Amino acid sequence: MSNRMEEIKNQQGIVYRYMGIAQDITEEHERIEHDVQLQMSQERVRLMNAFVRDASHDLKSPLSSMMLKLDLMQRTQGERQLKLQRELQDRILYVSNLIDDLFTLSMIEGEEAKRDREVDLLEIAHSVMIDLQALAQEKNLDLAVNPPESGLDCSIMSNTAAMNRLFNNLISNAIRYTDSGHVTVQFDVDGAHVRFTVDDSGIGIPEADLDKIFQRMYRAANAKQFTKDGTGLGMAMIQSIVKTHKGTISISSELDVGTTVDVSLPRK
Repeated sequence: MSNRMEEIKNQQGIVYRYMGIAQDITEEHERIEHDVQLQMSQERVRLMNAFVRDASHDLKSPLSSMMLKLDLMQRTQGERQLKLQRELQDRILYVSNLIDDLFTLSMIEGEEAKRDREVDLLEIAHSVMIDLQALAQEKNLDLAVNPPESGLDCSIMSNTAAMNRLFNNLISNAIRYTDSGHVTVQFDVDGAHVRFTVDDSGIGIPEADLDKIFQRMYRAANAKQFTKDGTGLGMAMIQSIVKTHKGTISISSELDVGTTVDVSLPRK
């Protein structure tokens, strides 16, 4: 309902009456809301179509490679056959990981992340570091999780699964692309936000790739050369989790020096 009121004055300029006009704008409001919802639905369909197209391409390529290797295995023996078998196992693992990542990303983007309990981010970061310790020891990497200097609580309203997924992706990425040096998680807390950075001394990201790093299925050229392990969905998942928690994420990097991912999430 929209209301407007005007004064009515006599010849002496004294207000002696008010005139009010009321206009029912319910239908107009509903029409605008419907248009907005329609635009959002169309955008979701567009994004889903692009996602399915990219995912289909990324699934088709390794499957074609697997079919070729199976054919070659049937016509070879000895060490060559064993090599093809190992390559085939790697491709199967890649497809399995890709499907898992696609499913996870679909769940994250398909519904608002639950934020129904207190979650201590510092505690989860420590837990994930312990889980990934063996992977880091193979490279003699120094791992560290540093609490905020203020000593303030690092809890937010979230759910454990989402935050485990967030830290697991961030820290495992840092370890994967770091051959020597360190991976460090540093926490900081202000009145409204918990901020943490994941810093590594790895291969870095080319400047030209930084603005594309959160795109689905995207991997920088040097990352592909460094390891074939990776689906290109990890950073997209990380960004989706941060966005559903009304947080912010940024990334800075220098080739052959390292990468720093900066995340800020609202406190409980």
